[in-house]
Amino acid sequence: MPSLSIRGCSSAPWRRASSVPGSGPPPVEVELAEPADGAGLVAAGDEPVHRQLDGRGVWRRAPLAVTEISLPNAGIDGRLGELNFSALPFLTYLDLGLNNLRGEIPLEITSLPALSYLDLSGNGLHGNIPPELGNMPRLTQLGLDSNNLTGRIPASIGNLTTLRFLVSGNNMLTGPIPEELGKLTSLEKLELSGTLLRGQVPKSFANLTRLNTLYLYSNNLSGSIPPSLGNLNKLMDLQLSDNRLSAGIPVALLNLTELNILSLEMNELTGSIPHEIGLLPNLSLLGLSTNQLTGSIPPSLGNLTFLNYLSLHDNQLVGSIPAEVGALVNLQTMSLASNKISGSIPVTFKNFTSIRVLFLFQNKLSGPLPPEFANNFSHLIHLNLGNNSLSGNCPRMYAKGGSL
Repeated sequence: MPSLSIRGCSSAPWRRASSVPGSGPPPVEVELAEPADGAGLVAAGDEPVHRQLDGRGVWRRAPLAVTEISLPNAGIDGRLGELNFSALPFLTYLDLGLNNLRGEIPLEITSLPALSYLDLSGNGLHGNIPPELGNMPRLTQLGLDSNNLTGRIPASIGNLTTLRFLVSGNNMLTGPIPEELGKLTSLEKLELSGTLLRGQVPKSFANLTRLNTLYLYSNNLSGSIPPSLGNLNKLMDLQLSDNRLSAGIPVALLNLTELNILSLEMNELTGSIPHEIGLLPNLSLLGLSTNQLTGSIPPSLGNLTFLNYLSLHDNQLVGSIPAEVGALVNLQTMSLASNKISGSIPVTFKNFTSIRVLFLFQNKLSGPLPPEFANNFSHLIHLNLGNNSLSGNCPRMYAKGGSL
């Protein structure tokens, strides 16, 4: 199908019009500023056309329909409801993110039958998410994040069974997460972070087996982490931090061998760190700080050789630091502060050649600092060993300290 790209003053393509059979749609009002070179000008009220050969080799005018509007970060100021969506029946792609659009999401936008991509993120929209959005069966991507939207997430969103990306974080949404979202079995990314959602993580999320990213952090969620999340074997990024989640870390989560990021910080989790944590070979970030975890640090952490961020501070961990932790040669940040960890600092810490931040303060560590401790700490920026019972002299290499 032939297509026509209309360019604005920046010479970036921002509307695409494709020829349609028959008499075509009614004239579409297109308002564009004339570029400096005069190219690409379409007057308001003109019907876009494309010249094409008919069966007899004669050039004829073929009507065109606007199928794509892409204007992210274009400095648009106004009310979204002022756009005439009824004049865009063939629209499949609408990106108006990162502008200054205000008002509520107009119901007229839900009457675009061909729309598959809708991004309204990063504006000043307010009001509720219209339940009628659930009547747009072709939607594959829906971005509503970073607005001022309020109210509940409509259960009807669960009707969008072709949806692959749902991003509605950084709003003021309230109420529980609808169980109906578990019907979105095509979903690859679900981001509902930075809102006021409460209640439990829906057990129906176990059905989202194509999910690779799940962001529910910075809400008011409570209850336990559903062990059924361990069914999401494509999950690479799981962030549930800054909620009120309780009970233990489900061992079933440790079946998620594709995980790169596991962030459960700032919750009310109890129990010990499962030994099976060492079965996550691709993990680069592990955040379990600011919980109520007890027991000792499992030596199996030493298996996570891709780890560059380890945060276990502000728990109630006891026992010594396993020497196996020294195998984490890619670590850049490690914080074990504000626990009840005892014993000496392992000599194997000398392997931390990439370490930049090392916090061991406010524990019960004792004994001298190993002379080899900081031999290779050339990238170290922050080191805090205070409020322990360490003894002996500070080795001279600390005075060199790299970037310290």
